Amino acid sequence: MSDVARIWEQIRLECQTTLTVITPREIVPEAEMVLMKHGCVVTLHETCSVVKFPEGTIRKEILPRMPQSERYKLVLPDGYAVQETWVRHLGQSVLYYTLD
Repeated sequence: MSDVARIWEQIRLECQTTLTVITPREIVPEAEMVLMKHGCVVTLHETCSVVKFPEGTIRKEILPRMPQSERYKLVLPDGYAVQETWVRHLGQSVLYYTLD
């Protein structure tokens, strides 16, 4: 089982109520600090990173949907917003953030 598949299985088994996103590579330290400042938990793995957003985060799809990906706006409880692009063939997301 790949690292990403194992992580998704672990997340599914935990039955979390919080939004969790897996990114295809290590998150840059600056982004990690910004996300953690807003209540996210970032876990680095060998082939990916897992970002758990705080409870109360709202995920809204940005239309139109693209054939190879889906885009979402994530609004954290403190009002900070992040954009997520979920890439189907990877089964993972890319996060776009802004500095405070």
